[in-house]
Amino acid sequence: YQTTGGRVHNAMVADTHGNAYIFELTAAINTCRKPGDFFEVDWIASPNTYLIPENRKFFEPELEPFKTDPRVLQLWAFFDRYKGKIDVDFGKMLYRYHDPEEDTYYVGNRFNQRVNLGVPENGDGGVFYQATGPAGRSVVAGKGPQDHLDVTHTFYTLRLESSPGAVLREAQLNAAHCMAKTDYALKKLSLKIENLPAYLTLKEMFSRAIEESIDGRQFQIEAGVAEGNDKLYFQGKALTSYVRAESKYREIYNYIHPSADKPEDLGLDPIEPPRPAMKVYAEMNIREIMTEGM
Repeated sequence: YQTTGGRVHNAMVADTHGNAYIFELTAAINTCRKPGDFFEVDWIASPNTYLIPENRKFFEPELEPFKTDPRVLQLWAFFDRYKGKIDVDFGKMLYRYHDPEEDTYYVGNRFNQRVNLGVPENGDGGVFYQATGPAGRSVVAGKGPQDHLDVTHTFYTLRLESSPGAVLREAQLNAAHCMAKTDYALKKLSLKIENLPAYLTLKEMFSRAIEESIDGRQFQIEAGVAEGNDKLYFQGKALTSYVRAESKYREIYNYIHPSADKPEDLGLDPIEPPRPAMKVYAEMNIREIMTEGM
C-alpha cells in the first residue's frame, strides 16, 4: 500500500485475539510496529507521529515522538493507572477529559475533528462509536474551528452486521431508542419554570434531530424499492441520517444528564496525568501559533 500525501499516515490493524499492529507509512517508507516494540506493553496507540527511529529521521528536524505528541504518554498514564477497569464508558470519558492545566495537547482536546472507539467481535456484532467533533465540548460551548462541518459533540453507534440492510436497521433502532429517552428527559426538564430557556433551546435541537430521523426513514423507503448501486446509495444516505439523529438526541440528553468526563465520575480514583513541557517559539509552526498562541 502506497500513500502519497500528508506528513504522517498511521494505520492500525487489530483482531479479537489481541494481535495488533500499527503501520507507519509515507510514500517513501512502509513499516510496522507491535505492542512491546517500544514501551507500549499490552496496549498500542497511534498518534500523529512516528515511533520507529529510522522513520523519524525522514523529517527535518528529526521527530521527537513524545515531545511532538505527548498524548502517547498521557494514554500510558491512564492505561497503567486503571489497568483492568477500562471499558467503553472509560474510553468515552478519556475523550472528554480535560486536564485543568493543559488542554491543547490532551487526548480529548477541543480541536479534535473525529474521535472513535470500537469493541470487536468475531464475525457480526462488533460495535463502533464515532464522534465527528471533539467529544469534550458541550452543545452550548460556543463556536469552534470545526463548527462549519456541523460536527457532533457526542458518540453515535454503528453495529457491524452481515449486510448493509442489517447495519441500517440497527442504526434506526438506536436513533428511535435515543429519541424516546431524550423526549422523556426533556419533558422532565420542562416541569420547572427556571429551566424554560434551556428547554426551549434544546427543544429546537430536538426538532432538528426528528427531521434527521424522518430523512432516514424516507431514504430507507427509497432503498427498499431500488436495486444495485442505487440501493446501496440510499442505504448509505439513510444510515447517515439515522446516526446524525442519534448523535443529536444524545447531545441533548448529555446536556441534561452529563456524561462522565473524569475518572471520578466512573467511581475511580483521580489521576495526576503527565504534562508536556511548554514548547518554545522556535519549535512551533505557524498553525500551532495561530491556534495556541505564544
